[in-house]
Amino acid sequence: NSVLLYRVLRRTRTPWRWACLGAGLFACHPVHSENIIYLVGRADAMATFCWLLALLTWPMQGSGSRPASGSRMLRVLLATGLAVIGGVCKEIGFVVLLQLAVSELLGRQPVKGAAPLLAIFGVVFGGRSWFTDGTKAGFSHVDTPVQYHDNVYVRTFTYLYFHAKYAQLMVFPWTMCWDYSLDALPLLLATWQDLRVLTILTTYLGVVALATWGFGTRSRRVLLGVANVIIPFVPASNLFFVVGTTIGERLLYPCNVGFAMLVSSLGTGSRAAALAAAKTRPQQRGAGVGGKAVLGFVLLLVFLCRGSWRVYQWSSRDTLFGPDAAAYPRSTKTRHQYGTVLHREGRFDEALTHFRASLAVFPQSALTEYCIAQILIETGQPDEARKHFENIFAGHGLGFGRFNIYALHVDYGFTLMMLRRYEDAIPTLQQGLSLNEDVPHGLNALGYSFVQLGRHQEAADAFQRGLGYDPTNPFLVNNLGAVNMMVGNFDAGAQLIAQAVQLEPQTPSFLYNAQLVQTMVETNRWPTQQFVLELFFNAALATELRAAAPPACSEDALAAGKVVATRLLFQLLAAPETQNPELSLELLAAHWPWLEAAVAAPAAAEAGVEAACSALTAAISRARGRPVAREALLRAAPMLAAAAARRGSAVALGALGTLVRVFRGFADDADAARQVAAEIAGLTRQLLAGADAAAAEQRMAQLPPDLLAALLELLTTALGQRKAALALELFRTPGLLLAVASPVAGALHCYANPRIVCWGLLFCERLPPWAQQQEFAPHAGLVLEAVLPIVAEACCRLLASSPVAQDLEVSGACAKLLLTLARALPGPTEAALRGAALRIGVPAQESELLLQQIADPLATEDGLAEALGDTADSWQVEHRAAAWPPAAEPPPAGAP
Repeated sequence: NSVLLYRVLRRTRTPWRWACLGAGLFACHPVHSENIIYLVGRADAMATFCWLLALLTWPMQGSGSRPASGSRMLRVLLATGLAVIGGVCKEIGFVVLLQLAVSELLGRQPVKGAAPLLAIFGVVFGGRSWFTDGTKAGFSHVDTPVQYHDNVYVRTFTYLYFHAKYAQLMVFPWTMCWDYSLDALPLLLATWQDLRVLTILTTYLGVVALATWGFGTRSRRVLLGVANVIIPFVPASNLFFVVGTTIGERLLYPCNVGFAMLVSSLGTGSRAAALAAAKTRPQQRGAGVGGKAVLGFVLLLVFLCRGSWRVYQWSSRDTLFGPDAAAYPRSTKTRHQYGTVLHREGRFDEALTHFRASLAVFPQSALTEYCIAQILIETGQPDEARKHFENIFAGHGLGFGRFNIYALHVDYGFTLMMLRRYEDAIPTLQQGLSLNEDVPHGLNALGYSFVQLGRHQEAADAFQRGLGYDPTNPFLVNNLGAVNMMVGNFDAGAQLIAQAVQLEPQTPSFLYNAQLVQTMVETNRWPTQQFVLELFFNAALATELRAAAPPACSEDALAAGKVVATRLLFQLLAAPETQNPELSLELLAAHWPWLEAAVAAPAAAEAGVEAACSALTAAISRARGRPVAREALLRAAPMLAAAAARRGSAVALGALGTLVRVFRGFADDADAARQVAAEIAGLTRQLLAGADAAAAEQRMAQLPPDLLAALLELLTTALGQRKAALALELFRTPGLLLAVASPVAGALHCYANPRIVCWGLLFCERLPPWAQQQEFAPHAGLVLEAVLPIVAEACCRLLASSPVAQDLEVSGACAKLLLTLARALPGPTEAALRGAALRIGVPAQESELLLQQIADPLATEDGLAEALGDTADSWQVEHRAAAWPPAAEPPPAGAP
C-alpha cells in the first residue's frame, strides 16, 4: 500500500522527495500497528489496497498523465469492480467511487465526469443495504454507549468529539488504546459547555482552513487530500449509521492516505513559494524548502519511534493492557483484561485495583465481579467474596451463560463452605457440579462439607469422583485417605495418605496425617488426634508458590529440589550449537535413561518433563535429515506416547506433535510413518477409553483441558496436507478418527477453553480434502459422511450460545472449516447447516444470511471470520435470556 501511495503521489506531480516522505509517514504510522497485528484490522488494509488501485487506474486530470487505452466505460467498470471488491473487504471500499467523483468535479467537465460515478455509487450502496437488510445493528451498551443516550444533543456533540479524537490520532498519535469502549472517552453531557468542544472546533476549523487554502491556491493535490481524509471517514463517523466501536484506530488506515497527500502537498507548496521568491531574492533560495523538509523528517522519525514502540506493546498481553490501562483508566475492557493478566501472575492487590476500577465504570459486569470474588477466596476473605456472589445472583449475570454458569455456583458453594455454612454449601455445590462435574476443587469442597456433617460415605464418593478427573491431586488423595481412616478402613486409608505425602512432601497436613498413621502402627492404638483434611482452590498457583520458595534442609526437600536439577541438566544437554548438529543428540542418547526417568516415570514432575521434552525436540530438530535423528525419533515416540497416555502429560503430547511437524509427516519414510501412526493411535485409544464413540465422548469430558487440546492439536498436525503417509495410516486404523471426530464435534459448543474449540474445528477441517483424493476416499469419505451433520450443528450451536465464538482465533477456525466443507460438499453442507439452524431455533432469515456468506465464491477466511463474529453477536442476543437461569433469592436477614 505504501508503494501504491507513492505512485499516486507521483501522478499528482508531487516531487519524489515529498512523495517518499508521504509514503513513509503512511508506512510507519503508529495507528497502523493495529491493522497489521490485529487480524480484524487487515480488512481495512485490503480495502485500502483496492482504493489505491482505483486511484491509479483513474486518469488524473491536470497531472499530465494520459488515460490508458480503452473506452471511458471500461475505466468506469474497472473502478466499479475495485470498489465492490474493496467494499466486500470493508464498507469504506465502496466510497472510493465518491473520491473519484470529487476528482472529476475538480476537472474541466465536472457534471459529465462525476454523474456516472455518483449514479453507480447509489446503485452499489442500495444493493449493499438491500443485501444486509439496512445499516442497523444491535451493538451492546458497552461497545457503543452513545447511541443509547436519550438526548440527541449529547449524542451529536459526543460523536463530534470522537471525530476530534480521530484527528488527534491521525496527526499526533501518542496515547493509544486497543479498546475505547463505554467510558474510555466520557460523553459530553454538558454539550456545548464542555471544554472538549474546543477540540471539535479546532478539528473542523483545520479541515475548513485546508479546504480554503486548496481552493485559494487552486491546488488539486490539497483538495484531493482533504477529500481522501473525509470520504473514507464518513462510514465510521456514526453520523449516518452506528458502527460497532466507539473509536477504532484501524478505521483511520484509509484516511491516512489523505493525510499523506496533505503533508506532501504542504511540502510541494513550500517548494513553489521558495522558487518564486528565489527569482527576486536569490540569497534565500531553498530556505522554505529546507525548513519544511526538516519538520517532515522529524515527524517521520517520531512516527517511526512511536510505531515501533506500539508494535512492541502488541507483543504480549502485559505490555499491551498495562500501558493502555494507564493511558485510558476508564476503559472497562482494558482494565478488566489487565486485571486477568495480573491475577494469573499472582499479583492479587494490583489485579483487585484494576478489577474494581473496571467495575466502577460498568457495575453490571458480573464477570468482573466474579473475578474479584475469586481473588478474595484465594486471599482468605470468604465473607467479602460472599457479598460479591450474592450481588451477582441478584443481578442479571452479564458475562455468564450455559458454558460457564457452573463456575459461579461452584465457587459460591466453596465460599459458603469456607464460612462453615455446610448445609447451604452442599446444594449450591451440587447445582454447579451437575452442570459440569470436572471441577476438582468443587468436588473436594463438597466432600469436605459432607465430612463436617458426619456423612462420610458421601464424602468418600465426592473425593473419589474428584480423583477421576485429577488422579494425581494430592489434596483429594489425602482427604480420601483421611475419610477411609475415619470409617475404619485402615489399609486403604494408610496407603492413600502415604501416596499424598509422596505427591506433595512439603504440605504440613499430609506429613501430620502420615505421622498419625505411623503412631498407630507403632502403638497398635487409635490416636486421640483427628486426621486433617486439606482444602485447595487454585492448586496450580499454590504449587508454583511452593516451588518458588527455598526448600528447607531435609531429605524430602532435597527430593523436591530434583526438579530444578532436572531442568538445569536438560538445558545443559540441549545447549551446544556447534557446526556438528548431532552433538546435542549424542549427549542426550548417552544419557537416555535420565530422559526416560524425567518423562515417563510415574512420579515425574511436569516442570521436569517440560525441560526434557524441550531438550529432545531441539536436539532432533537440529539434526533433522540425518540417520541419528530418525533413530532418536523412533526411540522417543513410544516414550512420549506412554507419558501422555499413562500420566496425562500434555507437555509430552505436545512434544510428539512438534516432532511430527519437524519430520513433515514422514513423507519419505513409510516405516517411520507407520510406527508413529501406531503410537498416536494407541495413545488416542488409551486416552479416550478405546475406539468406541460413546466411550470416547464420556472419557473426553473427563480429560484435563490442556491434555485434550494437545491431543486435538497432534491429530490435526498429523492430518496436514503435506503429511500423506502419516494421514493414510491414521485413516486406515479402524474407527480411530471417527471415535474422535464425532464426540469432539458434538461437544464443541460446551467447551469454555478457546484452544480446545480451535483445534477441534481445525481437526474437522482436515477431513474434506482427504475425502476428495482417490486413495483416501474409502476411509475419509465414511468419516466425513458420519460427522458432517454433527459438525454443522456444532458450528450453529457455537455461534448461537458460546461466547467463545467471539474469540478471533475461534471465529477464524470456524470460518476455515465452513469454507472447506462448502467447497468440498456444497449441497450436503448447505442442507446440514440449514437443518441444524432450524433445530436450535435460529430464524430462517438469519440462517439464510449465513448460508449466503459461506456460499459466496469470493469469500475469504478473514472476511468470513469477521462476519461470523457479527453472526454470533446477533444470534446470541436472542439466546441470552434462555441461557441465564433465574437469579437465586438472597438469604433472609439474620439468617446464619
